[in-house]
Amino acid sequence: MSHALTQPAPLDSTLGARTTAGFQPLRWLRTRLFKRRQLTDAARSTFAGFPAPISRGYALRRAHRALCSLFLEQEGLRQVLPHLSLLERALARQGSKALRRVPTAVLHNALEQLEDLQSSENHPDLGVLRTRIVESLALRSVITQHDSGPGAALSIFGVEVKEASQSDFDDAARQIAGRAQRPPRQ
Repeated sequence: MSHALTQPAPLDSTLGARTTAGFQPLRWLRTRLFKRRQLTDAARSTFAGFPAPISRGYALRRAHRALCSLFLEQEGLRQVLPHLSLLERALARQGSKALRRVPTAVLHNALEQLEDLQSSENHPDLGVLRTRIVESLALRSVITQHDSGPGAALSIFGVEVKEASQSDFDDAARQIAGRAQRPPRQ
């Protein structure tokens, strides 16, 4: 009998740390059969050598960080670009919802200020922020064009509300009352 087999393993060894959870045969088998592959940057890229795409939320967070760092580097920039500063603070508090909640006039002014800043600071992440502001403004203009007919508004339930004269209202009321008085069909 070997002397090495009868001695207990030291408590600080990695074997001791694994055995505290008990023997787990599936984990042991998995480590023996399947080796973990560490993917290199080249292996993570997609077809034709393009880098893997990043999510829209992550790209917006990177753009926000780039804008924050510009404001921190240049102290007086917040006073020179107040609308962009307001948008930056709204992005910090609300995330991408800020692009829907900030008033349209502020977004227009922030876009102009961002374009001026982008011409002087060649930062690629600021282009993402510019694109998202343009998208938000375009969506708002489509929604308002659809909803802003002469006196019309479209509710979320698809009911169209229009302004009407008193005589049109009385005619509609008579038609509804006439339908209510008819006996149901059998």
